[in-house]
Amino acid sequence: MNLEHIIVCARTYKRPNSIGILLDTLDKQATAGLFTYSIFVVSDNDEKGSVWEVVAEFPRRTKRDVSNEIEPEQNISLARNRAVKSSVRDYIAFFDNDQFPQRDRLLTLEKAQMAFLADGALGLIKPYFEEVLPIDLSRVDSGKDQNTPPCSSSDGRTAGQ
Repeated sequence: MNLEHIIVCARTYKRPNSIGILLDTLDKQATAGLFTYSIFVVSDNDEKGSVWEVVAEFPRRTKRDVSNEIEPEQNISLARNRAVKSSVRDYIAFFDNDQFPQRDRLLTLEKAQMAFLADGALGLIKPYFEEVLPIDLSRVDSGKDQNTPPCSSSDGRTAGQ
C-alpha cells in the first residue's frame, strides 16, 4: 500500500521558543496508518537565523524527515511559496509558530480530504500568544453568538474603543 505523504511547513519569524514547541507538537501527530509526513521549516525570514539552533537540534530528537531553509526577505507569502517550491509531496500543511495543533490535526484533515474526495482541506487552529492581549479572543464571534461583536474585550468593548 502506497501511503500519501504530507509535508508540514512550519513558518517562523524570530521565535525560537515557539518554533521548538511547534516542532515537538508536530512530531507527535497521529496518522492511524493512513499517511506519512515530514517537516519542512521555513525559518524566520531572518538572515541572522535566530531559530537555527532550535531547528538544527530537532532532527536529533525525531524519526521524521526534517529540512529547513531561510527565506531572506521578510514576507509571509514568500515564505509560504518557498515551502511550496521545495515540496514534492501529495499534500502540504501550513502551520505558523504561534499555532500548536492538537495531536489529531493532520489525521482530521486527511480524513476530511478522503471523505469528500477533496483536493485539500483546511480548518481553524486557535493561535497561542506569549503576551496578554488587549482583547479577550474567547469572546470573538464564532457564529454561535450573534450578539458578541468581533474582537471584543472581556468588558464588552470592541477593539479600538
